[in-house]
Amino acid sequence: MSESYKKMDVKAATGMITSSDRVAEVESAWARIRSDNDEISWATFTVDGKQSYKLFAQGKDGVDGLTNSLTEDGVFFCGLRVKDNKFVRILYVGSEVGIIKKNKAQMLKNAPFNAMPGAIKEIILPTGEKNSLSSLISMSI
Repeated sequence: MSESYKKMDVKAATGMITSSDRVAEVESAWARIRSDNDEISWATFTVDGKQSYKLFAQGKDGVDGLTNSLTEDGVFFCGLRVKDNKFVRILYVGSEVGIIKKNKAQMLKNAPFNAMPGAIKEIILPTGEKNSLSSLISMSI
């Protein structure tokens, strides 16, 4: 019986690991955001197919550019460089996203956020309030 439990534990543990190819674009863009030699200051990602995370947009124009890239019909996992070389991770779920997708977004954020190490804060933007990001960051740092 203990042998059966041992096999189950290994299978369960490996099932929880996110394969690196699913978050490769997140890791690549996050490295650019964190680099002092790159002007990219933010990136947004979406889920593509079966939990593969794809780059949606990126830019050099900080909070304003990031908030302008967010749409109301999507779920976005974001990384942003803020002042003094500090970094934040952001989850935004648009107001037109269905309730099941909204709830699933909370679970799906772990993989891309784990691929963005070194952030000082994780911000969950309230639905429909993407323009409040600047003030939320100001209060956080």
